[in-house]
Amino acid sequence: MEPQENKAENQGIGQESAKETPNAESTAKTPNPGKTAASGIPLYLVVLIAILALFVGFSLNILLAEPAPEPIGECEVSTLGPLIKTKFIYSDDCPACLETNTLLLSFDARDINYSVERIEVSSPEGKKLIAQYGIKVIPAVLIDVKNVSEYWLLEESLSKIYPVAGDYFIVGESNLDPQTAVPKMDLIKSDESCSAETPNMILFDDPYDFTSITHNPEVIAFNEAFGDEVGFEFNYFPTKTIEVRQKYGIDAELAVDNIICAQEQGKYFEFKKAVMDVFCDENNDGQTTSEEYAYCANPALFFYPTYDEPLHASDIDKVAAMVEDLDLNAMASCLQSVDEKKAKMLAKAELYGINTVPAAIYNCQYRLYTKRDRAEEASLVDLGFAVCKTTPTLSTC
Repeated sequence: MEPQENKAENQGIGQESAKETPNAESTAKTPNPGKTAASGIPLYLVVLIAILALFVGFSLNILLAEPAPEPIGECEVSTLGPLIKTKFIYSDDCPACLETNTLLLSFDARDINYSVERIEVSSPEGKKLIAQYGIKVIPAVLIDVKNVSEYWLLEESLSKIYPVAGDYFIVGESNLDPQTAVPKMDLIKSDESCSAETPNMILFDDPYDFTSITHNPEVIAFNEAFGDEVGFEFNYFPTKTIEVRQKYGIDAELAVDNIICAQEQGKYFEFKKAVMDVFCDENNDGQTTSEEYAYCANPALFFYPTYDEPLHASDIDKVAAMVEDLDLNAMASCLQSVDEKKAKMLAKAELYGINTVPAAIYNCQYRLYTKRDRAEEASLVDLGFAVCKTTPTLSTC
């Protein structure tokens, strides 16, 4: 039996609680949402906290544990896959060339495990490889066929593009990245008629090609910088003009025909600039603004109507009037045989393996192509930089 005093105390507590919670009876009838631990925390929450504690402890144990010793010798394991051996052949005489090959850059992107042995072309080993494998353009890379098949579709892809000689794929610089065309150097002159006694630049171009329009100011700047120190020759290689001709017929050729004939009078740069000024003058107000020039060079980028209509005869007359001291009689005479001149230019482009514009050939063997970046901006490999790297004795350099 409880002492009377304690009993009274207990009854007092119960009475006090009842006063504070008059609905205690109805509350007691409410179903319990879940079992609770002695501390009043739901049991399921206690279980979750225990599991989390175990996970954290396990993770810390892994992070703080000493690393296992790396295997050595023949037991070494590479997570990158089998090693592909390569020989990279370069020339100290082509400072404008890349110090790698775009195929090797694609290996990097695909995490292909490879090694590189760098060989200068004039070294005894370089001369041996050039003669043995018939390499004509550098930089070049020899890919050991061993282990290539271990990489998914790589062997099949290489076999479709590159020849195999002995134990190697013979890989010339083939501009695998569609955004970038990189400089190369011919070991043997493609055009025997080309003379490098004085520095010279051959530009393959199409006046209606949007990329060429973008580069036109750079080419003009190059000529202004080097002037007579570096000879200049324009050669026509059609790209955009082919598409324009399908829609507008022979008028598509009027601009390039007259540019070729103006070149024979030493007026290439003046005539080409006038052609661009008229072609890009969308408002036909006689003044081509920098904004119009930007639209003309990148119509798709600016969501502008495509500049696909060529200059017509009346436009060419306007261009000719803009060029000082242009001999119109000589122009008319030249135009009679301009098709033959274009045929010779196309044959020269074939000799050099030209397939994109603008493409510049310096001193008959250095190929300076178009360079594009991911932001859709374009610029020629800096012609002045390449020329000065190759022939630093020029006064302009």
